[in-house]
Amino acid sequence: MKKIIPFLILIVLLVDQPSHGYEKSDINIEDLPSKEDITGFVHSFGMAIKNNFFSSGNIYEDLIVINGEDSNNWLSKAMKDYYNFTGMEYNGTEVEQFVNSLSLTEEQRAAIALLIYSYIQTANENNMNSMFRIINAIRETAPIIEKINSSTVRGPYGLFVIGGKENDVYTSPGFIIETGGDDIYRNMNNSFIFDSMGNDKYRNIDSINGSCVIYDEEGNDNYLNTCTASNGFALTMDLNGNDRYNGSICSSYNNSLALLFDASGCDIYKGNERTQCYSESSFSILIDVSGDDIYDAKNFSQASSFDGVSALIDLSGNDMFLARNASQAFATGSNNKGVAILLNMEGDDYYQAGDNSQGYAGKMGFAAIIDFIGNDIYKAGSYSQASAPFMGVSALIDVDGMNKFRHGAFSGGFMMGGISFFMNNYEFRGDSRVINMLNKLDFDISDFFG
Repeated sequence: MKKIIPFLILIVLLVDQPSHGYEKSDINIEDLPSKEDITGFVHSFGMAIKNNFFSSGNIYEDLIVINGEDSNNWLSKAMKDYYNFTGMEYNGTEVEQFVNSLSLTEEQRAAIALLIYSYIQTANENNMNSMFRIINAIRETAPIIEKINSSTVRGPYGLFVIGGKENDVYTSPGFIIETGGDDIYRNMNNSFIFDSMGNDKYRNIDSINGSCVIYDEEGNDNYLNTCTASNGFALTMDLNGNDRYNGSICSSYNNSLALLFDASGCDIYKGNERTQCYSESSFSILIDVSGDDIYDAKNFSQASSFDGVSALIDLSGNDMFLARNASQAFATGSNNKGVAILLNMEGDDYYQAGDNSQGYAGKMGFAAIIDFIGNDIYKAGSYSQASAPFMGVSALIDVDGMNKFRHGAFSGGFMMGGISFFMNNYEFRGDSRVINMLNKLDFDISDFFG
């Protein structure tokens, strides 16, 4: 199984520490994965997500580490610090009275406090480390919080809510814990939303000069214009359900980070332009683990980047990707290198796009569309399917299957001043060309996070 890891340097770039870049000496041709390695990885990773998403830990120790001190009322302290963080003036006695009135166990109070502090740190730091911190906090606290059985109660000043089984509507920013009901969230810039069940609707929830976190555990949910960041951090995690993602989804601008993670379900992504994993001088990651999904958008979509990093990763399912121009692994750069990766691990997939798509690299661009297992169909316009006309590096790599390709002019491995790799039914192990391609990637993620 370790042999899959070296090639997935393309994914490691997404999860390594911001201070690290790709080193040319990291891998050799015998470390690259075989087709059998890839198949095993896809199946084991999918099972790991389903069986091991939640984690255990010592919440009280984590709180002490974050704060540097102990407390006999963690939730009260966390709420006060949250009000300070938002700039809200508050009365400490009112906060304490509200906390004391809640029908929560001490463990549930501590779990909510840990989420509050993790969210504050994420908003203050806005980097990859803080992203993992809030994800780990959710994994640790979710099994505790989802057991809360309460009617909807709102804290003083309206910023803090614990929702119950009712169908609630939220229309202003805040910190929300929801344990039931088909809820609606609208116009909530820079908020934290934990929703454990229900068929919920999310409308116009983004991160502008701040951070927005959505965790939805169950239900067939509907998202419109969410997980978009500008000078901020946006995280959306949906574990179960057949979901719809409409409008601007997983887009980032101005030194931001946007991460959308959907663990299961047959999902539909439908948008216009600059959506479904788009970045400008920022970092966008869209990961869909399983299900037969449909991605439908127009220009600059489905792993498209200017001066940033965009990575759309679909692990399994018979998927359909429909787009127009400058999509499905389009990258160009100026101040920074632009990186766009569309990685599809398993399934009989269909790709259709316009010009400058399916592996187009402009100046200072690295673009790769990589499909591992399945019988796939690719259709695109000109300057597509591994085209590098202007000092970029492009690749279309399909490892296995009875694949079909159709494209316009200057495509299918075209290069003029750049470097292009068109590889059909390609066996990684023992071939140095993929090493050469990765060597051209040579850049540092810290370029995007200071």
